[in-house]
Amino acid sequence: MATRHTEQKYLKLLQHYGDKPVSVTLQELADVLFCTRHA
Repeated sequence: MATRHTEQKYLKLLQHYGDKPVSVTLQELADVLFCTRHA
C-alpha cells in the first residue's frame, strides 16, 4: 500500500521522465527525488 508521500514522489518522477523508456541508476533517482523534495 503506497503512502501519499510515496505517490507524490512517483508522480514527480513520472513528470520528470514522461512516458519515455529510460534506464535510470539509483543515484540518478536519488538526485531527482532530492531535487523535487526541495523544489
